Amino acid sequence: MIEALCNLRRVEGTIDDAIFPDPIVRNEKVLNPRTEEYTIPLTESTIIDSDLHDRDVIDSVMYIYFGGASRGLHGAGSQIIIVGAVIALVAQFLTLASSIRRIKTHQGEEPTIILLNVEIALTLTNLIFILGVQSPGNHTLCRITAVSLYYLHLVTLFWFLLSSLHCVQSVIRIEKPFKLYIFCICGWILPLIIALLSYLFNERSFETSSYCWVSPLRGILFSYILPVIFLCSVCIVTTVYGLRRVTDAAEELDDTYSHRKLLRISAVSLPLFSIIWFTGMISLENSSSLLFSMIYLISNTVLNWLLFGCWLPTEASQWKDMDEDYYDDDEDFDDEPVLVKRRFDDQPLLSELYEYGAQGQLYNLRIEPISIISAP
Repeated sequence: MIEALCNLRRVEGTIDDAIFPDPIVRNEKVLNPRTEEYTIPLTESTIIDSDLHDRDVIDSVMYIYFGGASRGLHGAGSQIIIVGAVIALVAQFLTLASSIRRIKTHQGEEPTIILLNVEIALTLTNLIFILGVQSPGNHTLCRITAVSLYYLHLVTLFWFLLSSLHCVQSVIRIEKPFKLYIFCICGWILPLIIALLSYLFNERSFETSSYCWVSPLRGILFSYILPVIFLCSVCIVTTVYGLRRVTDAAEELDDTYSHRKLLRISAVSLPLFSIIWFTGMISLENSSSLLFSMIYLISNTVLNWLLFGCWLPTEASQWKDMDEDYYDDDEDFDDEPVLVKRRFDDQPLLSELYEYGAQGQLYNLRIEPISIISAP
């Protein structure tokens, strides 16, 4: 029996044909089964953690320290950053209205025009951030929102740097300063070119599945770190050089205080806005964490209210200017002859002299009576 089974195995090729003979159906796939390999396409939706690929060294460090993307966008962290954006928006509207009003009364004041451009960029950034950063439903609209936010953040950084450069060039080239339209081209066109190049060559750095902005876990080296380090370095060097030039040219400048103030504001605002950008990205990536959300809220509030309170001339300085004009008028009035009014009483030998001085003060000069009657 065993020998017969072995003979059947040698004839048919498998022992299964001896146990379950099938003389009618002779299928090669049944008699000689083969394993076929199928290629299953994997997308970001099928991968448990989509951040496990396309990551360089900087992205890997960010992933280790801050974790993967939190898919729940309704955490406390995401709500805190929206509250911070709303608080900052109030200060931005106030600063925008104040700068427009001052431009109407002081036409051609270039520092106020630069402030107006800064506030336009900040206000647009905050509005788009509040309305569209947490709306990844429409893929095309989300991508447009992400690129727009990236562009407007670059515009704001550039205008802070241009404010510092404007102060320096106003000190160095007092007679022939650069035209303001050159600053406008640099402030709005250069960031657009950088944003478009970043989107074309580093598209993976823009997040559209969980939120609509730049991702801190993919391509952050070219989209955030390098531009921010370059702009901050140039701004610090420009500020230090500008403060020295203002000190050296103190006798030639009419107002050294305003130059120093603008240089210091630019030196503080650019790094502070870089912190706002970074903490905003981390807060959206890890919405369950509250630390970076609170840092975003505090820094965003401080920056915008600082611009509102310090960039424009305060009421105290305006009253100071008015007082200086008042005293200048008084000095001019001092040069005029003093009006003297004499009034005599009934006694011809006694008189009173009233003298009105330059400050409107009344001087009562009493003249001692002089008797011309000789004693008998």
